[in-house]
Amino acid sequence: MTRRIAVVGVGSMGVNHARVISRLPGATLAAVVDADAERAGWVAGQFGGTPLTSIEQLAGMVDAACV
Repeated sequence: MTRRIAVVGVGSMGVNHARVISRLPGATLAAVVDADAERAGWVAGQFGGTPLTSIEQLAGMVDAACV
């Protein structure tokens, strides 16, 4: 079973979390959340997932989140 995971906050550590999650067997980087839409979009473009600007948008999209 593949787990859908979001990364909330993509500063320097969040980018690393997104990179690692995108490469984990059994995991999918489902969403990248950051208040800075441009930053969320850039990280999602690099590692996958849907770029979002609010955690409220995650409802029903993910099984887990890395904050």
